[in-house]
Amino acid sequence: MVKHQLHIVGLPYYDVGIDLDEFFDKIGDDARLTLRPEPNNPVDALAIRAYDTTGRHVGYVAQPDKPLAWSLLRLLGRKSLRGRATEVNREHRCIIFGCEAEPVTTILSIYPKEEFTAWAYSGPLIPMTDEMGRLEYMRDEIADRLEAGEVKTAKERETFMALVERFCETSKFDISGDMSDYRRRLARQLQEHDMSELSRRLKREDGHAGRESIGGEVLDYWMRVLTEPSVTRGMLESRKRYDRRAIVEELKCFPQGLYTTWCEAPRLFVSRALYLHIPREVLWRLASGIVFAELTKGEECSVHNDEGTDCPQKVTDEVIARALVTISGKNKVLSNHQLWLGACCLLRDKYDFSRNLSRCCERIAQLPYGDQRPEIECKYNNIRHLNYHKFVNKNTDEWSHYIPCEDERRLFEGCREVSVELNNTILQLVQRAS
Repeated sequence: MVKHQLHIVGLPYYDVGIDLDEFFDKIGDDARLTLRPEPNNPVDALAIRAYDTTGRHVGYVAQPDKPLAWSLLRLLGRKSLRGRATEVNREHRCIIFGCEAEPVTTILSIYPKEEFTAWAYSGPLIPMTDEMGRLEYMRDEIADRLEAGEVKTAKERETFMALVERFCETSKFDISGDMSDYRRRLARQLQEHDMSELSRRLKREDGHAGRESIGGEVLDYWMRVLTEPSVTRGMLESRKRYDRRAIVEELKCFPQGLYTTWCEAPRLFVSRALYLHIPREVLWRLASGIVFAELTKGEECSVHNDEGTDCPQKVTDEVIARALVTISGKNKVLSNHQLWLGACCLLRDKYDFSRNLSRCCERIAQLPYGDQRPEIECKYNNIRHLNYHKFVNKNTDEWSHYIPCEDERRLFEGCREVSVELNNTILQLVQRAS
């Protein structure tokens, strides 16, 4: 029998986080913990939860330790691992879980690459961002210095450690499986060169990337890559050389339904992609396909009738502009700034406007209104803070069956009324024109 150790992270965000110092203090009295897989986790189907003896959710097994944890579960043939908290790290707010078992001779490969590398994509590629370019340079420079032994003198170690620090800070933006694997390899090399603190920091970067992919710099970076016009401008020039329908069908075939996540809950997309451990080249192709699909939305969109099927007429931007003017203003359904959220959701779901609220608002502002514009102006800053409501990530066709919680009821009912009225007005205008 040998002792196995796994890092448990995320403690401040779960049940014990309310009084974490007290939890740390009591670990000496009762340090027993149980680790159990959480297959229904919305962003990581391989997540493993940690519970204490009272059933509280303590945290999760750290990303670098998950292959060992799953290997132990397979070795023992159990649904859970029982052990003890053997060490507390108050500085980084985490603990180390220890258990005894037979030696693990083979670590499971829990991230099979084949299903991702087999995915076919025939569309254009977006250019590499500045962050990715700098990361590639720093990764090569670190490897060259280690290979050349340029970490011996005090000056060499100082400049090398500054390079690795900068690499740590930037590497969180690369959510590919290749980067996670590289960080672990580099951490082992740093340990061999007596740079333990840098090694530990690298091991923590997966956790930092995970937290910030849900809400933080990592999420903001990828939403910019996927939706910002300045990043995607070059793709506009080549869009007529590609078949949008074929590319969307390829996106729908991406493993694990990741494109569906983008369509239904864009803010979960980045964290799901991170935890799927996707090869970098495949991830960039997927991102390029999503950008292409978003950029080419609305170039030819159909009217949808009440049954959800396509009518033969086409909706023009002029029709949508007239409909928005008709329903907005005092004593009308679109009577305040926040209710533009309902209009954005309908235009996104039925008329191929962008799923990104900022770009959707930009397109609404640029519609050909002529001399008459909506009395209530659509501004992204007035609705950006409402994006967290659950009904926003549901298709407007499902709103008739949605039961809102109390704190969102008033907003939801207003948005639903706006979406219904806007769709009916568009249909009426199209029918009159025909």
